[in-house]
This record gives sequence, structure tokens and C-alpha cells, in this order.
Amino acid sequence: MHDVQRQYRSLFVSLLGVAIVTHFVVIRVVIPSLDPKSPIGFLMQTMIYTSIVVLPLFVFEKWAWKWFNRQIDLTGPWQYSISYVPATNEKSLHDFVESLPREGITEVVQSPFSVRFASGAEPYTDEDGAERVVSWYSTSADFLTDTRLVDSFELRAGNRLFRGVEETTIQRVRGRPVKTHTQFFMYDTQYRPIASGELFYQRPSRKPAWSVSIQLADRAAAVLKPADPPAPARCS
Repeated sequence: MHDVQRQYRSLFVSLLGVAIVTHFVVIRVVIPSLDPKSPIGFLMQTMIYTSIVVLPLFVFEKWAWKWFNRQIDLTGPWQYSISYVPATNEKSLHDFVESLPREGITEVVQSPFSVRFASGAEPYTDEDGAERVVSWYSTSADFLTDTRLVDSFELRAGNRLFRGVEETTIQRVRGRPVKTHTQFFMYDTQYRPIASGELFYQRPSRKPAWSVSIQLADRAAAVLKPADPPAPARCS
């Protein structure tokens, strides 16, 4: 990400230089009749500076950085599978860890300035047999190299909160990330170890963006949908 940020800063400085040259050479010399004090003049100058500086920066931040840095572009949905190893042999902890979901879909949100695993949620049945929801999200993340990412996360299971750290190794095909292998360690709010394990991400097969969005929305709706009321008894 540091290379992307340097590209952004270099682009900003270059565009700022172009804007200054445009102001003193083009506007002052070529079209001196453009009075910045008049409404039309002010509007025209604003449009010129916006097209020179703001628009290119917006395009770079939204799309162009991916074209030049596809080796670290993790943006989009990912399928994951996960394996847990309880930190102790305590039965309650072992049962809780075993009840956590083992697979699902999450989404990576990335810009030239940050990368994070967006909040995800999956239904699960806890060790007491109650239906609950487990959710998680990144609290911070950064690239160590082009193929190594570290991040911290929070996981909520019912009314319990856990935190953890993980390190991810990125695997590429034709220069684009398609798989990752993550090792993680999770602990509770008292810093007592809960579990460690491995996490595997893989990009789903190519589908239209709307198809993946519908799949994520359906999964969220299934998590949040209240239980159906019992059917009324029929009178004989």
C-alpha cells in the first residue's frame, strides 16, 4: 500500500503543478478576460481546476490504482474456510470453538489508503444449543510486503467479544491475488488465549457483481431473519 500512496502523492504534486501553470499561463495570459470575480468567471475557473486536479485524483482513488497495482488488489468478495484449534482442553471452551462456523463469504474493502475485511456474519448454534450470530471485522490492516498482510480483528459471538491478530500470505495467478493462507490467534478481552488456526480465502468463480451482491444480501437476511412462529393447530 505504501507504493500506492506514493503514487497518489506524486500524482497530486504533478496535478498541483499543472494547476499552477494553468492559472498563471493559460488563465492570466491566454484568456485574461476570464474575471474570477464574476459568477461566470468563478464558475469557469472552478470547472477548470476541478477537471485538472479533483477529477484525476477521484479516478485514481476509485479505479486507476487497481490497474497499476493489481498484484495487491484484494477488492471484492472472497469465499473462506477456517479451522480452529482450542487453546486449552477445557470442555466449555472446546465446545464453544467447535460450534463456530467453518465457511462463508466475506468482502474486502480497499483503497489507496487502507485495506480491511468488511463486517461479515454467519448463523451458528452455540454450545448450549441456542441459535446465535457470529460476526467479525478488521480493526486495522497493512501490507508488510506485496505478498504478506497483517491485520487485527474483532469477533462477536452472541454477547461475547474476542480479539485477534492474523498474518496472511497472498497467492497470485497471472499477477492477480486469487488465494490466501492466513494463520491467526484469538483471545478474549482479558487476553486469555481462546483459539488459533488457519484461514483460507479464495476468490469465487467469476460472476456478475450483482449476482455476488444478491448472494451476500441473502446470507445477511438469513442471519437476521427471526424464527417463524409456530403454525396454529387445526380444529378437527
